[in-house]
Amino acid sequence: MIKEKLFLKQEFSQIVRHGETTGHLGKELLVYSEECMNELEERIDKMIALVQPVSFLFIAFLIVSVYGAMLLPMLSNMEGIL
Repeated sequence: MIKEKLFLKQEFSQIVRHGETTGHLGKELLVYSEECMNELEERIDKMIALVQPVSFLFIAFLIVSVYGAMLLPMLSNMEGIL
């Protein structure tokens, strides 16, 4: 029955079976949950490592374009004065 659930990993049923035979199902599931949490945190860290530089570059581009939009009219007026 546990193998039928698609959202669970394959080793989950093995861990449940091993925990039931040894009588330490609770401890086995705690160790497994910690391992899953560590794996999830590693995936999140990798995603942040990819998304963060892209977002910083986008924000920097926006800041530079705002400055450019403010300075270009002033520079064109200065050319008319000189």
